Amino acid sequence: MDVCGQVHTFKCLDTYLALDVESNSLHQVDELTAELLRLYPKKSRPEIVAILTPKYGQKEVTEAWEEVEAAQAEGMLFTPPLVTKWTPPGVPVLKALCLHVAHDCNLRCRYCFGDTGEFGGPRELMPADVARAAVDLLLEQSGERPLCEIDFFGGEPLLNLPVVRETVNYARQEGAKRGKTFNFTLTTNCVLLTEAVRRELTDLGISLVLSLDGRPKVHDFMRPFAKDRGSYARIVPNIQAAVAADPNGDWWVRGTFTRHNKDFALDAAHLLELGLAEGNATTGSREKRRKPNSRRCAASEAKSLLCRVNVPLTHQSQAAVAADP
Repeated sequence: MDVCGQVHTFKCLDTYLALDVESNSLHQVDELTAELLRLYPKKSRPEIVAILTPKYGQKEVTEAWEEVEAAQAEGMLFTPPLVTKWTPPGVPVLKALCLHVAHDCNLRCRYCFGDTGEFGGPRELMPADVARAAVDLLLEQSGERPLCEIDFFGGEPLLNLPVVRETVNYARQEGAKRGKTFNFTLTTNCVLLTEAVRRELTDLGISLVLSLDGRPKVHDFMRPFAKDRGSYARIVPNIQAAVAADPNGDWWVRGTFTRHNKDFALDAAHLLELGLAEGNATTGSREKRRKPNSRRCAASEAKSLLCRVNVPLTHQSQAAVAADP
């Protein structure tokens, strides 16, 4: 038995949980498995069986041991650290930009950290020369990296589509001179995602992050227009059209789940009803399936246990849901 990584066990609201630090896997376990995990790095199998059998029985202890071993083999428990030695930093290398091309928005989302798009300042759009200067900075400071990334953000970036278009073309033109390529993403509330706009973004090679908070009552409450009118009916047809036009494309549907919809499993189910999601449990491109009879280690993976859970969509497409404590 080779145990390298860290696993923290704790109890919350009468539920035993085990957090694998390196893989960010959170497991719901029973009391026996929690005790076994605390002993696992320090004791051998015979020792653990001898310690726990009087309380739980040998058969149950053996079964729990085998499930822990299976989870470890799958990289979900006691995962070895990815970084084992600290290396002093060299020259900083820039690999990506998040361009706020619009400090303005056509929605008034209740949880918006950017003061509904204005970020505490005047509502304005990024000029093309500022965007070009940002691209120049990325190219100059990206070192030998052959691939750079730009995310168009806001506010609502489609309010400034001409600058998005010019930035993509400029980045590709200047990148080609240096042997560099670009990936582009754009996060949109989908209000302006008409068929013509969608086709242009596809032609530009921009991946889309499409905002949808789930059921109509949830989405309309959290993401209204300026006069408190809901936006669900306006944006869902645009999302469905984008997905139907490119079902295997590089797009994501993203919902922000807050304390106002703690039953957000119903919102994830609503994505299924809209034809946006599949049922396989994935994080990024790695699938983690537990056996149906694995009752102790019901793993729930997350990119970030504090702020993000992933619900998969078709192929590269997925719904990322941000939790507001």
